[in-house]
Amino acid sequence: MAFKLDLSEKFDYPVKFTTVSATGKQQSNQITFIFSRLNHEKIIELKLDSANDDELSPTEVIDKDVAFLLRFTEGWKDVNIFGETEFTPDNLRTLVSSVPFISREIFFAFLEASTGGEQKKIK
Repeated sequence: MAFKLDLSEKFDYPVKFTTVSATGKQQSNQITFIFSRLNHEKIIELKLDSANDDELSPTEVIDKDVAFLLRFTEGWKDVNIFGETEFTPDNLRTLVSSVPFISREIFFAFLEASTGGEQKKIK
């Protein structure tokens, strides 16, 4: 089968993560995000921009994470954030501030989808 280059502007890809219920049980979750298709140069820029946040307050880190995610996310499917289903910066911020490290999982899923392979976790 011949390779066919897909230059569509966006694509859907699942982001998998785990949360803990009120009873202490782990729950597997999945959100389908709509990602922007970026070229290699833009992906390298994103990786370089995902640097350390040692000097920032927790609120500033969350704000930076949301702004960073908005550079390559365009939407989501089947998400309910306290009754809100629309993909907005505020709803994304609520998700990021409510689910620890979800921004990292979203970024790694984007990289995995864009490069065709699992990404090593960056500390």
